[in-house]
Amino acid sequence: MIYSEYWNPKNETLPREELQALQLLKLRRFCEWTYANSPFHRRRFEAAGFQPEQLKTLNDLRRIPCMTREEWMESLVEKPLFGDLLATDPVNAIRYHLTSGTTGRTPIRVLDSTKDWDWISEMWCYGLWGFGLRPEDIVYFAFGYGSFIGFWGAHYACEKMGLLEELRTMAATTFLDGVSTAQLLKRPEVNWSDLPPHVVSTAPPEVWELLTTELKYEGYVLKQSEQNRLLARRNQQSIPDGFDFGLVAGLRAETRQKLAAVRPTSLGQAARISGITPADISILSIWLSRKGLRSTESVI
Repeated sequence: MIYSEYWNPKNETLPREELQALQLLKLRRFCEWTYANSPFHRRRFEAAGFQPEQLKTLNDLRRIPCMTREEWMESLVEKPLFGDLLATDPVNAIRYHLTSGTTGRTPIRVLDSTKDWDWISEMWCYGLWGFGLRPEDIVYFAFGYGSFIGFWGAHYACEKMGLLEELRTMAATTFLDGVSTAQLLKRPEVNWSDLPPHVVSTAPPEVWELLTTELKYEGYVLKQSEQNRLLARRNQQSIPDGFDFGLVAGLRAETRQKLAAVRPTSLGQAARISGITPADISILSIWLSRKGLRSTESVI
């Protein structure tokens, strides 16, 4: 099949002047939205003397203050869980991700909406298409899937380009004795090498190995994702002002003393206090819920 050289021919082949005009328009709209909806960035814009209407040409890009990782982390600490960067209501989020924390510092927590992921995957598509990948290709991702944001954007881009789903679709629509190949591979006793040669020959062994692993652990991954979602919601659970931690049966005396001294305003803050265990947080969460003291929570 013959494909275009470009992922997005309309935009990528615009004359330079028109492309720059489009970039400026989108940049100005983005800054206007940010200024109007993100307290964090509005504060930084004003401190730098920047207003979105100052964007007259792309050279004005230098007026926009650059955000540092340290500023982001400070915001997360001051206003858990996500700081005051958010430019929309948390109920619009569909993903909760973390950075890896390999620097030894607290991982950065990120909420993303459907539109965010559309943008992220689209940007990856430009790069992957430019590298020469096309829908008939099959991509093997050798990274661990978890809450670390990692290569999720690349994963969704490959799905968008049709690079990952071809084999999965084939497995779901190829039946052996009335059972789909995908369902067979979910069984503990069945491996991809047990499939008939005409099925196995449709993809390299390493790709079959990846698909088999994904299918067998699909239920566990979904369960873990749900647990992560519930954990994020629990961390946002508020603790009322003036709450008496001494009333909570089951808490250790040391835990009560630390909570009373720090006075955390949410379970997320309480969990970050040195010496406070997950068991302590669970007890406190259950007690607050039973007593009807849980405030309205954002849906992650």
